[in-house]
Amino acid sequence: MRGQGKPAHVDSPSGIAPMKLENAVPSAVRTFEEQPTSGATRDLRRRGAVAFGQALRSMRAEQGLTQEMLALRCQFDRTYLSLLEGGRRTPTFTMIVKLSHALHVDPVRLFGYALENYLAEQET
Repeated sequence: MRGQGKPAHVDSPSGIAPMKLENAVPSAVRTFEEQPTSGATRDLRRRGAVAFGQALRSMRAEQGLTQEMLALRCQFDRTYLSLLEGGRRTPTFTMIVKLSHALHVDPVRLFGYALENYLAEQET
């Protein structure tokens, strides 16, 4: 490679250009967030996020916790908690488990409460 007239890649000691991430991960493995979505799918996701946020805010308030206090228990930034409660972020499974442990409730209860909110919203 070197010495054969082929230019070495500037950032690579081997002279081989690194593969771009989007080319390294098969499309079937890419996250759901990266996949194109229809308006109906986006609306469904938004309503689910809002329902979860309402449940989270309600359970946090029942325990007399501020967003800051809950965020410290979960070891993440308060602004992320605010985004969750506002329905502007959809939590991962891991995040739901973390939040439920910090609230000292079963994850099924937290998710169930969110589902109740979601179904109530569907009826209106």
